[in-house]
Amino acid sequence: SIKIVSIFIVNIMENTATIAVAIDKRRQKVDGTFPLKLRITFRKERQYISIDESVSLADWDKLKTASVRGEQLKKLKIKITAIEHKAQLILSTMGVFTFRRFIELYNGKSANAAVSRKVINYFQTFIDNLLDEGRIKSAWGFNGALNSLRQYAGTKNLYFEDITPSFLRKYEDALLKKGLKPGSIGFYTTSIRTIFNAAIADGIVSKDFYPFGRKKYQPLKSVNVKKALPLADIMKIIHYTPQDPQGKEAFARDLWVFSYLCNGINVKDICNLQYSNIDGDRLTFMRQKTANKLRSNPRLIQAHLPPIAQEIIARWGQKPCLPNTYIFPFYTDEQSALQKAVKTSNIIYTVNKFMKQIREELGISKHITTYTARHSFSTVLKRSGASIEYISESLGHTNTAITEVYLASFEDDTRKEMSKRLLGE
Repeated sequence: SIKIVSIFIVNIMENTATIAVAIDKRRQKVDGTFPLKLRITFRKERQYISIDESVSLADWDKLKTASVRGEQLKKLKIKITAIEHKAQLILSTMGVFTFRRFIELYNGKSANAAVSRKVINYFQTFIDNLLDEGRIKSAWGFNGALNSLRQYAGTKNLYFEDITPSFLRKYEDALLKKGLKPGSIGFYTTSIRTIFNAAIADGIVSKDFYPFGRKKYQPLKSVNVKKALPLADIMKIIHYTPQDPQGKEAFARDLWVFSYLCNGINVKDICNLQYSNIDGDRLTFMRQKTANKLRSNPRLIQAHLPPIAQEIIARWGQKPCLPNTYIFPFYTDEQSALQKAVKTSNIIYTVNKFMKQIREELGISKHITTYTARHSFSTVLKRSGASIEYISESLGHTNTAITEVYLASFEDDTRKEMSKRLLGE
């Protein structure tokens, strides 16, 4: 038991920073004095902060005594005591020690550093930065995760050190009891993981407190619901005749078909298309979703424009067809990032609304959204014999593992055919 206690004491000492004003005998000044510095020691590592004072070795010995004589030395003694008291106060409020955070707090360069240790505050700052960067959709997603965490935490001041594997499991259980789906819960907890990683990078919390990992907490993963349509249903949609060729139903069908034919391009990227992206029957564009991640090595996607896609552009495209003109009348250069994000959401809502009506009229059982076009593009290619590498490149994925998520299982007819072979039929 004595051994266990001694180990416990050593562990406490190793994880506790100590401070003291010390004389730096390595750097003697011209007048024979030596600079005084605040010495911070943590896990056998030392760093120093200048206090803009210097003394002789003799005066330093006097300062270490209980009774100091001389007006100048008394004032210096008071200053040293105040500095050490300030440093101790900072240490007592830090929670997790890092040299960087201590120095920032001591120098007053990070007035909000103590506040940043609160998860909710740091979360909000992270979202604000996304908004400043024009990443509106990402900001909306993280804001939803923040609201969920804030509701669960209530009025409690939640610090990063409080986010433990146990806390995350209890949070997950609470959301499951509320009826949330695993996919939503997984998104919320992976958002917390992103925030935690950012806080570690900013020196707000030590990586020793990281609660995620194989033997800690792992976010829930949703079961992949296959969103792809069989080719027969896709052809029904392509050949469907809208009641009003210029109405919203026709617009929704055409935008969905355009997405399907052009590598499963998403609505935001459709809105961003300009006539300069077209060269004959070839469409070249970059996914906005990965633009920030691939800034140093942008990945361009090339899609073939079949006659049907060209007809859709002719029907809904803006005139005249100038290089810097948006192809479709959704975005303008004057719009802010927020206005464009709202516009994109409205278009997605409209397409999904009318595709539901078209699906019901055509007798298609599967749910259809704008995402279905992208999944259907990749799945039809797979069933046609295209390689995973080709499909991955066409979708603009950074690796083939991501592409696998998009590839649906084979149609029921194929399964039945394979089942018959088991019986020699």
